Amino acid sequence: MAFNNASNFSIGSARIEISGGSNGYWSPLQLLLDNSSVDATTDSVSASYAPRCHPETREAVTKHIMDWAQDSLTPKPVLWISGPAGAGKTCIQRKVVDILKKKGLFAASFFFSTKSLETSNESRLVSTLALQLADTTPAIKTFIVKAVEDDPGIFRKSLEAQAESLIFCPLQRIRVSLASWLLKGLLGSVGWVSQASTRPKFIVIDGLDACTENKEQAHIVHLVQMFATHPSHPFRVILTSRPEYEIRKSFASPPLNSITRTLKLESYEAESDIHRYLISELARLRNTHPCGSVIPLNWPSPRDIQKLVRKASGQFIFVATVIKYLDHPSRNPVAELKNILALSQESLGGANPFAKLDALYTKVLHPRNADIPLLRTILHTIIHNRGSFLNTTSGIDYLLQLDPGTTDIALSDLHSIVSLKTRITFHHKSMKDFLMSPTRAGDLYQDLATTNLRLTEAYLRLSNTGNVWGEQGDI
Repeated sequence: MAFNNASNFSIGSARIEISGGSNGYWSPLQLLLDNSSVDATTDSVSASYAPRCHPETREAVTKHIMDWAQDSLTPKPVLWISGPAGAGKTCIQRKVVDILKKKGLFAASFFFSTKSLETSNESRLVSTLALQLADTTPAIKTFIVKAVEDDPGIFRKSLEAQAESLIFCPLQRIRVSLASWLLKGLLGSVGWVSQASTRPKFIVIDGLDACTENKEQAHIVHLVQMFATHPSHPFRVILTSRPEYEIRKSFASPPLNSITRTLKLESYEAESDIHRYLISELARLRNTHPCGSVIPLNWPSPRDIQKLVRKASGQFIFVATVIKYLDHPSRNPVAELKNILALSQESLGGANPFAKLDALYTKVLHPRNADIPLLRTILHTIIHNRGSFLNTTSGIDYLLQLDPGTTDIALSDLHSIVSLKTRITFHHKSMKDFLMSPTRAGDLYQDLATTNLRLTEAYLRLSNTGNVWGEQGDI
């Protein structure tokens, strides 16, 4: 981080003054800062440019989150918000953080991101939380500083050891100090003590799937359990991620499953929010685009807006990408929207209006150690398989003569874009368009002739055996 020799800087509302120079003095706060990731906080420069929830959208899911947050009697102190790629999880988390801050309930946050090494692994998680606690709970700062001063090597120890030293022990020392001051009559009233000892309650962790190591993802979920059940100070934790296999497995294991409430974004109807977003953004575009003066006032038609809503399949990333594409000053929004609505398999000309969406799909569809030829065959079978009774994981295994469980394993890290409920479907309709375009799908593209030939051979083989339905009752 570029903070060497820094002094008199601010993080959030806390001003940190550091005395440095040639006298050899080192600052515990500087050491804490150097081992933290400011970019992973909601007060970072990058966060100020991050997308936010559009006004009057995400109201239902936000209400449910805050209802849980303000239920002090809930037996489940952990909230896991799971959603497909592009569902708007990070925007929702930023909105929740804003609300928690206004209510004085915010403790700290960490927003994982693959954009930098610091934000894509677990090493700076606890130190970053401690850095923010020094801001949100000023009384703890002295004790955090003392912990670093007493053990400058704490950042090379386990995250559990860091949490005890930098967070839980300082919180415990606050309580002991307040009790001592009260007994000595140094505090005016018990009410003052109650107010002074009121601690921020919520830790927000976003994008756990962006932590690149599966073992670290599982470790962080274990830490969440530690934070939520620590005897000296149980925090409430809100965590978001895609429903990747390792994360699902971690949350399904006891005792974490007994203290976790799961909220699936797919269960929330987002069409009205997307419609509201489109109406607002397209109106803004008419007023701000260089060719706005020639854009008809009735553009786009309600029918075209509804087409976009349907194409979005409940995911904001699609319409956000469309708006960003139309907003470019060198493009004619009216003509380009017409092209986008007609776009099915091939991008138009040299420009790809879904480049950002494609980049997301490409990343998700290439998990570590993926068998790309096998995955390509399975994905195109999902698209073109006409027999719905075979459009299950076991059905595709049978159809393609794969060992039982092969399709489940191949798709285990793709739950953010593939649904395996009853029959296999894509969360987003644009996934089919992506896979059917050689320029967009790259090594996951398979021409239609090859797919049809393989499926025809498979159907004929099943027909010749006289057992089209397969021998297993669950197919």
